[in-house]
Amino acid sequence: MMLIVKSPVTLVKMMEAGVELLPVNIGNMSNRPGTTQYKKSVSMTAEEKAAVDTLLKAGIKVSAQMVPDDPDVSIESFF
Repeated sequence: MMLIVKSPVTLVKMMEAGVELLPVNIGNMSNRPGTTQYKKSVSMTAEEKAAVDTLLKAGIKVSAQMVPDDPDVSIESFF
């Protein structure tokens, strides 16, 4: 099953509600005002970064892979 959400904050809320999450891929989070760029295609607000940190601490694999041909790399390597 594939689930698409706009923000990792949504995933944390789902996890807190008891949804068992599979590995997460952050494909594209565009650069916007108030964000920090971590990778060419990944920019996050402080709240989004904290949500990713929460997912990682919960043992959920979070990768940053824009297209299938990109290497499957943990988001942590860009922090």
